[in-house]
Amino acid sequence: IGPSGSGKSSLIALALRFRTADPGALAFGGAPVEAYEADALRRRMSVLAQQDHLFSATIRDNLLIAAPQASPADIEAACARAGILSFIEAQPDGLETFIGAHGAKISGGEARRLGLARTLLKDAPIVILDEPTEGLDADTERRVLDTVLEATRARALLLVTHRPARLEAMDEIILMAAGRILARGTPAEMTPFMAVAEPEADRPGGGSA
Repeated sequence: IGPSGSGKSSLIALALRFRTADPGALAFGGAPVEAYEADALRRRMSVLAQQDHLFSATIRDNLLIAAPQASPADIEAACARAGILSFIEAQPDGLETFIGAHGAKISGGEARRLGLARTLLKDAPIVILDEPTEGLDADTERRVLDTVLEATRARALLLVTHRPARLEAMDEIILMAAGRILARGTPAEMTPFMAVAEPEADRPGGGSA
C-alpha cells in the first residue's frame, strides 16, 4: 500500500525483470533472479498491470491469451470472479463481442474487470494485481475482492493498492513511500498507518473543494 508514486508498480517491474535492481539485489526462491531464464520466471506469475493491454479482438480472444487451452467452464468461472460475466452475457455476441483497440468499445471499469478475468484465468502459482478495482464503486470493489481472495486461496497473492478495501484479509501489509518501506506488519499492527495509503479523495471528507 502507499500513495501514488510511492514505488509500488516499480516493484512489479522488478519482479518481472523489466527493470534491474541497481543498486540492490532481487531474489526468487532464495536465488538471484539472474539465475532464472526471464520467460520461465514470468510464466510462474499472472500479473494484472496498472495499464493492462487489451487487444483489438473479441472478449474470448483477449481471455485466451492468458490460457489458450482454457475450457468454456474455466472462462466462465474467471469472468464470474472478476465481476464481468453478467456484462458479457448481456451482449448480443457474448464472448465474441469485439472490444476494439485498447478496449475502446467498453467502459474503463469493464476493461479493468476483463483484464482481471484474464489474470485469474492463467494457471500460475503467483498472482500480482496492481490496482485491480480501479474505477469500481465500493460495493462492487468488495464483492470482486472477495471472489479474488477465494480464487487465489491456494496461490501466492500480491495486492498492490492505495485503497483500504479487504486489507484486513491480508497476511502482511507493507507500506511504501518515496520508493522505501516505511512500515510492515499484520493488518492489526498496520491499522495506524492505513490512512497514509488512501488518496485524499478516498478519505472521509476528502477531495477537492
